[in-house]
Amino acid sequence: MKKLFLFIIVLALTANIFANGLSLNSIGTKALGMGGAFIGLADDPSAIYWNPAGLSGQDNGFNLSLADIIPTTTYKYADLGIDAEANLIHILAPNFFLNYNLEKLSLGLGVYVPAGLRVEWDGKDLLAFGGPAEIPTQYGNVTNPFAGKKLEWMSKLGVVDISPALSYQISDKFSIGLAANIYYGMLELKRGVDMFTLFNPESFGVPTMGEDGMIDTQSEVDVTGIGFGGALGLMYKASDKFNLGLSFRTPNNIKFEGDGVFDIQNVNKFDVEVDLEYPVWIGGGIAYLPTERFTITADAQYSQWSSLDIVKVKLMLPDAMGGETEDEMVLNWEDAVQMRLGLEYMATECLALRGGFYTDPAPAPDETLTILFPSGNYSVITGGAGYFKEKFSVEFSLEYLIGSERDIDAEEHNMPGVHDIDIFAFSLGFGYKL
Repeated sequence: MKKLFLFIIVLALTANIFANGLSLNSIGTKALGMGGAFIGLADDPSAIYWNPAGLSGQDNGFNLSLADIIPTTTYKYADLGIDAEANLIHILAPNFFLNYNLEKLSLGLGVYVPAGLRVEWDGKDLLAFGGPAEIPTQYGNVTNPFAGKKLEWMSKLGVVDISPALSYQISDKFSIGLAANIYYGMLELKRGVDMFTLFNPESFGVPTMGEDGMIDTQSEVDVTGIGFGGALGLMYKASDKFNLGLSFRTPNNIKFEGDGVFDIQNVNKFDVEVDLEYPVWIGGGIAYLPTERFTITADAQYSQWSSLDIVKVKLMLPDAMGGETEDEMVLNWEDAVQMRLGLEYMATECLALRGGFYTDPAPAPDETLTILFPSGNYSVITGGAGYFKEKFSVEFSLEYLIGSERDIDAEEHNMPGVHDIDIFAFSLGFGYKL
């Protein structure tokens, strides 16, 4: 039972705070419309996220936006007769960015949501996880009280980043920027009975019994954490038509603490601690302006997910269940690179049209994928528009992430079957120049 819950908690805290899954890949309405290829352009206050050096030379002002992320998630496993679709969910992510220019020095502040997740399944679609009516065990055949019983399967995640920033214009061509990243993360997880061990793929389909001979029941986890890191950005304006940008984010160490409950009927509560390191992120980008009306951008963005191969977990279990327990999980994550392209065309002096494309590979291998934290290899198309009138601007963007099915064999994975997820997102933003 301990190992089962270590596995659940680690997946809960790593799979979508730092994976592509439902992470918000394009912060800011303009950047979203241009496919997130924004490191070499970074010409609005969301530069705090993409490349803080881009704050230099901008007008004083702020941007306020709201994104709505709508995933469509399905899971099928023919051997258990499961054909499920997650409930329709809207994940709202507000973002605020402020820039104040003092000639060569610019100051900024960002309060934004870099990651968010919410997925809920109808328990009646997952009744097969409850197992058969009678279960053969080392204690003899026992009646399964959870066969045919509807239980809760859901996860909800929110991450907020408070990011003060500054940029200094060293010369007419070169700027440098710094930002601090203060993360506050929140996670709630509810998981129904699982008669199949998730820890050992080879024993999938074998009833899971606790050390006391009792069957695992409904479980819940509720944790929060704070982490600190920083970012460095460089911007070089080679000419009036060509920009180069480079952005680097340090590791961000986050310690999550909170409560866990399993075997709800007996109300077994325990404290949880998980130490994570948000990986190094490096991005490089170019912006090319062949005419006054047309802008082309391209980015390559690298995340060192392999640094999350091992995650340490501490459970403060009741003395009767073993007391304080420490363990580690091997996630086998792989580094990933996103390739992004963006376009902007000024149809008039007041109207901008935008488009973009990027690829987003999943760093998590098949063996760490679960229905509570869906993740896919995405091809993404984006589009948007902006309207400018004196000091005001209104922007709108769309994003569609097309995921590829992940058909996972029972011999290789803790949750086999066909996993699929597509995501539609849109963002509405308002700007004002002070």
